[in-house]
Amino acid sequence: MQSRHRHFSKKLFLINSNWTSTSNLAGWKHYRITARRRSESGKLELEMMAVCDRSVRVWVSRASLRDPDHWKPGWLD
Repeated sequence: MQSRHRHFSKKLFLINSNWTSTSNLAGWKHYRITARRRSESGKLELEMMAVCDRSVRVWVSRASLRDPDHWKPGWLD
């Protein structure tokens, strides 16, 4: 069985990397990574800041960012 996840460069998960949510998340679609941390289970989590409203911040798992149904790398329409 093949994984749904495509290969992503590690650079896409660095601070200041740009991402587009496939649906409005807290009212916005365009986000930038502002922080990284490891969960208790060792999984990478990333803090995403809305580009147009710096007060909007959400934590998402790296696995969530790799899911094309939820996120796309870069800023798209």
